[in-house]
Formats: sequence, C-alpha cells, structure tokens
Amino acid sequence: MKIKIISLGRASYRKVTLTPFIETNPKLIIFDDYFFSLLRCFWFSFFYNKNIIEVIFCDNFENTLNFKIINFFFTKKKISFLWFNGITEINKGSSFKNINYKFFPEQQKFINKKINTIIPIPKKINIKKNNNTFLLSYISEVIINIEDSSYKKINEQNAKVKKKIENFVWTELNKNRFEKISNFDFSYNFVSKLIYNDSNYNKLILSNEVYKLFKHRMRYVAVSRLNKNLKDRMCLIGETWDKLGFKTFRNNYDYYNNREIYANSTFSLDCGSTSGEYPIYLRLYEIIINSSCLFQSKTSFSNKIFGKLSKTICFSDLDEMIYKINLLKNFDDKKLSKLKKEILVKIKAQNFKSI
Repeated sequence: MKIKIISLGRASYRKVTLTPFIETNPKLIIFDDYFFSLLRCFWFSFFYNKNIIEVIFCDNFENTLNFKIINFFFTKKKISFLWFNGITEINKGSSFKNINYKFFPEQQKFINKKINTIIPIPKKINIKKNNNTFLLSYISEVIINIEDSSYKKINEQNAKVKKKIENFVWTELNKNRFEKISNFDFSYNFVSKLIYNDSNYNKLILSNEVYKLFKHRMRYVAVSRLNKNLKDRMCLIGETWDKLGFKTFRNNYDYYNNREIYANSTFSLDCGSTSGEYPIYLRLYEIIINSSCLFQSKTSFSNKIFGKLSKTICFSDLDEMIYKINLLKNFDDKKLSKLKKEILVKIKAQNFKSI
C-alpha cells in the first residue's frame, strides 16, 4: 500500500490551502519543518519504513528537514510536486519533470506540455441548512490599479505600451461578454501583436498579467453593480475592497471563517480564478461543500461543464447578472436544494483525479 505524504517546509499557510485536499483525501499525511511535526515525521519514518511512499512537495520546495528524515529511512519512494504557483516559478524549477508534477486545471494554459491536472471534488454537500444571513457573498481580493506591484511585467513596459494595455482591458471588458475575455487566448493574441518581436516566454508572462488584470476588473464591475442593486443583502470579504470604497470586513485568507460566511449565504458569487480559465477550482469547492448556491461569471467551459444549468447560474454580462440573481432569489428552499444538488452532480462528472 502506498502512503502519500505532503512536505510543506515552513509554509504553514499551505495547510489552509490544502484543506480541501485533506477533506477529499483523508489518508494524506502532512509534515512541515516545525518541531512537533518533525517528531511526528521521525516516528512515522521509523515505524513505516517498509512501506512504499510518495512524497509530494508543494511547488518546488525540496530542501526540507522532514524530507531529509524520510529520505534516510525510506528506500522505496516516489517524488512528486503539487504546484500552486505561477508560470515564472514553474519555468525556474530546477527539477522540473513534467510527469511528476500535479497542477490545477487553470494552470494548463501556461505549460505547453501534457500535464496531470487535479481538483478536489466534494463528495457531498454540507447537510446543515443555511442560515441565509446574506443573500449573496463574495470572498476575494481585487487589484484593479495597473500600477500595482503585482503587475510587474506590465510595469516594465514603456508608457505607450502600458497605455494600450490600459485602454484594451477597459474597452474590451465593457464591449465583450465575459466568456470571451475569460479565454486566456484573448489576452495572449493581443499581447502577441503588441510586442510581436519579443520572445514567446515574455509574451506568455505579459499576457498572464493582462489576463489577471481582466479578471480583477471583472470582479470590480460585477461587485459594483451587485452592491448597488442588493444594498445590505451582500457580504463582501477582502481588505482590498475597502480601498475602493466598499464596505468589507477583512482579507479573504481566513479559510475557516470563510466557510462560515458561505454557510450563511444563500448564493455565492464566483468570477473565476485570476490564474486560469477553468471554472472549477478551490474557491468553488468551498462554496459547494458549505451548501451555498453557486452564482458564476460565464466562461468558455461553462456550457460544457454545467449544461442547461449554465442558463440558471452563469451570467455573461452585468445586465444578465442582475436579471438572474433576481430570479434566483425567489427560489423556495426545495427548489434551491434541488439546484445545489444538480450543480454538485455536474462538478463530480468532470472526473479529475485528486492527489
């Protein structure tokens, strides 16, 4: 029997990120480089050294004390990597062997190879009935300022190129439907023409940031309209919203309190990951498992994943968003429960392997 171990180094915050995987893979063992974890790792290695194990590193962090302990005791082991980070760090990975890496589906566009994609699929919905404190919640940060340090590659461009990016993002966001701009190729094609004589790698990095800027601004315009229409019936989590004049509570990195918000929300807004196109990822897991009903911006994958349900829970523009949330808020408990179960069935049907 193979035992799977997650090696975290000192990145204890990864325990929060990994919670969905622990819930869908209860036999996973996590070790970090802190004192008591090292003791656990030592005793584990001493008693289970006859077993075949798979050591899964988060990102590319191999130099951990726990792994040195495991490496000493175990002769039969497989090394794998679970990648959370972006394209720049993937390409700098010293031991990148594609077959041993596991990625989220939203990272597929950034790697021109066949990759192993994983996603945690909830086994069931939390049966606890929602308190319905909020009609709609949204938990996410937002960075719409092109000058922000997170847009490093954009800010390396000259003023003329930056101005073209600025105009492109706002213009296309207002002109096009969300499923079109949620396609990474939409950003890449623009960047390829903008810096046509640059390397493909630099085009990829820049288009990744332009895509991220698109997704952040999509969040902003969606929340602005919803906040205006729903007034006090919306709960917004993310400290960056406060700087833009929205009423908010805290940052979005408190996983356990986030689950309480979802469990007390009838619907939860999702505008997709800023790092990829695929609309099933960790935030969606948190929404579904805590029995909040998904309300999602439409992507190029929506119809394929949700089928006819996409007409109910997905929106392509701001007017459609308001129209559909007004329809959804009139669902009674029975109809809403049926809808949530149907969404779960559609997500499970994707058949992605987990860790």
